[in-house]
Amino acid sequence: MKKEEEMRSRYLLAAVVSAAFAFGNITPGAAQSYPEKPVRIIIGFSAGGGTDIYSRLLGDNLSKILDQNFIVENMPGAATKIAAEAVARAPADGYTLFFTGATALVSNPHLYEKISYSADDFAPISLVATTPYTVMVGAKFPAQTFDDLIKLAKERPASIKVGSLGVGSGPYLVGKAVEQAFGLQFVEVPYKGSADAGLDLAAGRLDVYPDGMTGSLMMHKNGNGKIVAVMDDKRSPSVPDVPSIAELGHPELALINWFALVAPAGTPKEIIDKLNKATVEAVKMNNFSECLLENGVIAQSSTPEELGERIKSGSVTWRKLIESLHLKLRD
Repeated sequence: MKKEEEMRSRYLLAAVVSAAFAFGNITPGAAQSYPEKPVRIIIGFSAGGGTDIYSRLLGDNLSKILDQNFIVENMPGAATKIAAEAVARAPADGYTLFFTGATALVSNPHLYEKISYSADDFAPISLVATTPYTVMVGAKFPAQTFDDLIKLAKERPASIKVGSLGVGSGPYLVGKAVEQAFGLQFVEVPYKGSADAGLDLAAGRLDVYPDGMTGSLMMHKNGNGKIVAVMDDKRSPSVPDVPSIAELGHPELALINWFALVAPAGTPKEIIDKLNKATVEAVKMNNFSECLLENGVIAQSSTPEELGERIKSGSVTWRKLIESLHLKLRD
């Protein structure tokens, strides 16, 4: 009888292990043979933009390294929430990945009342690139340094027009962070896109625009605008003549955007490690790093653990700012 019970226990244990592999979409040796079919890389933006271009370059490099197709799928809308939710619900088998900027993981979960995911629903793979926000003024604006901008804003409260892409957007939050730090009051001017804001900045109808480096770099180079501060703890190689916000004495305003590759939480560590190794190699390839640098973006990889810490620290930074502004958006 004792032997029968022992045998029954062994069969039960074997059944549990077998079920774990089946329901987790994992089979012994799956990590070694991964990927055995095309891998989807989901992004939360339309085709043609910077994020789309970077994700496709990365996908092409991963295809070469892992000898399998990595196919980018665009799921734009709802401030990247549609794409993020799709990946969070996907099977944790390594065949659905999320190429995302920081916003989806570190600010959206604190910004929206109705959101069905959190950063914990994703397994970090690797950082892919970093790019700071900038503060840019119009070429015709009387203040052409950051310190002069702050001085003028204090002298003329509620008169300086600062562009945004609507409440909760990156430019909006950066503008509000500067307002809070110096006790200023700007006049917010919302735009549908950075291109429209850039046109008004160049024409003198807008005074300041806190855009990402990619959007402001070309205007800075062609003289239609001037970057007066790079919101980072160091200068950007794209505009080495422009001081960093830390250099100007305000390291707490270092607001760095980044791009990363993540998978659904629960993806086997062996697959995450394999993807991390391939991503680190892909990021170093010249076609990727050189394309990004032309747009003011620095190619940079990491370990999964380092990316996880970056997500946690970024979440704390943006949560504090969003809560201080009493922001909570429904859609």
